Amino acid sequence: AVVSTQSTGELVTHDEVKEGVIAGLISLLTPTLDDALRPPVSDTPLPQHLQQAAAAKVLGLMCEDSTELATIAVEEGAVQSLIVVLSNVRHPPSQKHSARTLSHLVRMFTEVHDTLKECLGPDLLEEFLKAPEEIHKKLTPTQLDKLISTNTQVILPQNSSDDESMELLQQQTQAIEDPILPWFY
Repeated sequence: AVVSTQSTGELVTHDEVKEGVIAGLISLLTPTLDDALRPPVSDTPLPQHLQQAAAAKVLGLMCEDSTELATIAVEEGAVQSLIVVLSNVRHPPSQKHSARTLSHLVRMFTEVHDTLKECLGPDLLEEFLKAPEEIHKKLTPTQLDKLISTNTQVILPQNSSDDESMELLQQQTQAIEDPILPWFY
């Protein structure tokens, strides 16, 4: 087997490929209406839930590795899909991976921070930023309904990841410790 030392950003170099991979991952995050309405038959996760967890995890790794890929993901609607996945009480691993990816995007983009603040409220957002992998345990049915019905598109300004934007975001989250998130457990 060949082991590559290239980062995800280096492997995904063509614009069409980048956008295609991100769009494909986002489509795996979004359940069909039939999946969402189907009552659970057992505690065994559905294949869609496993795909959802894997897509959230891979998307998070790609966004962590590359600001450019993170920007593409946000522009393609990843935030809305990740917020919906966060409400998937049928599969906690999907919720955890979604939360980790959202946590990374919140720290990268003030627009994502503001969107999540609107969805969760300031107090729950602070708890989310302290321990994103635990937030799914703290969501009330009302908050879950709000996340499910979220129809938010995050619009990034032309230079959303510039120094000024990052400085503002750091000021907003300064009091919150940045936990090291284990992507594999």
